[in-house]
Formats: sequence, C-alpha cells, structure tokens
Amino acid sequence: MAQKRLLIVEDERIIAEDIKRTLLQFDYEVIDIISYGERVLERYEELNPNLILMDIMLAGKMNGIETASKIKDKHNVPIIYLTAYANEPILNSAKVTEPFGYLIKPFEVWSALRLFSLFFLLACGHFCYGIAPNLSMKSSAVKTVKSLETKAFTFRVMMKSKF
Repeated sequence: MAQKRLLIVEDERIIAEDIKRTLLQFDYEVIDIISYGERVLERYEELNPNLILMDIMLAGKMNGIETASKIKDKHNVPIIYLTAYANEPILNSAKVTEPFGYLIKPFEVWSALRLFSLFFLLACGHFCYGIAPNLSMKSSAVKTVKSLETKAFTFRVMMKSKF
C-alpha cells in the first residue's frame, strides 16, 4: 500500500498537534502542519500529500475553502474538511470543491480514523497509484478497516480509563 501521507491545515496548533499525535499512533505520516492557506499553496509541490485535512477557518487572508479550490485547480488530491462551522451556507460553499468528506469539530477519533482508512484503502488505488482499486485491494481494505476499528476501540477504552 502507498504511504499514508497527510497534510494538516489547521490554525489552532493544539488541535493540530492532537490530530497529529493520534494519526501517528495509527501509522499515518503527518508531513506537516500549516496554519495559512497561502503557505499551503507555496509548499504543495514540495510536500506532495496523499490527503489534506483542511480546516475551513484559517489564519491569513485565505480560508480553507479558497485554499482547497486553488489546490483542486492544479492537483487531484482529496481533501477532508475539519470544521466547527456546520451551517448550510458554509457546507454548501465547501461542496463546490468536491471534498472527500467532512469532520465536524469536536469529532471522535474513531470517526476520523474510519474516514481516513476508507480513503486510503478504497480510493488509494486511484489517488496514490493512478489506477482504479481492484478486487484484491478491496478485500485487503475490509481486513485493514476491521483491524483499524479494533485498534480505535482499544484506543477509546484506554483513553476512557485514563480519565
């Protein structure tokens, strides 16, 4: 399977670091955390992510939707929006960029992991390799999703027992 290279675009550093820490526990590679849409555009070629987790409200002049739109003009990279703003006008604006999905903050770890694992296991053939996923990839994907769900459940139980 291709590397699971994620770029986090989030202006709240504590949230971004928490997401990063969780993703690292599940063998995802977080290639960077960037707070500004303008900076994402400057560094996109260098970073070359497989997936972008994009907050809608960012620091700087560009919001996440504008940033995603400019990225999508040149690159076929899927974007999952992270947002605390789930109202209709914002979500309708985001739909124009054809996101892979949305995570409404605060979100549960297992919801995010399920969305990421579905991307990497079902869509990765297209986005990471440039080919459509085949049946063997799909059966492997089902096994891996079940494994990740087991890990996520274990993680949830561990976290609950700590508090």
